[in-house]
Amino acid sequence: MFWYAVYTGAGFERKVDAHLFPEGTTAFLPEIEKWSHRKDGKKMVFWPHFPRILVHRRGCRLRGIKTRGVVGIVGSNGNPAVRAEKPIDTS
Repeated sequence: MFWYAVYTGAGFERKVDAHLFPEGTTAFLPEIEKWSHRKDGKKMVFWPHFPRILVHRRGCRLRGIKTRGVVGIVGSNGNPAVRAEKPIDTS
């Protein structure tokens, strides 16, 4: 299994996560709580800790993702940045 990071559109982190999860991938999307000031007052909401980035695990090498909301794959020179199977602390 390999870990990949993908760039998402603004606000698409959870949508991409929901779309990729049923396809047999494991996603890592750390979130933080913060106050949001809206017209109806202050409200505690969850925001992605790394805005516009979603890290996920796939069983094969990644060439491209055709998922709505994915802008690109984190990497350089057209090659995705890959992290081999090692534990990632999700707590």
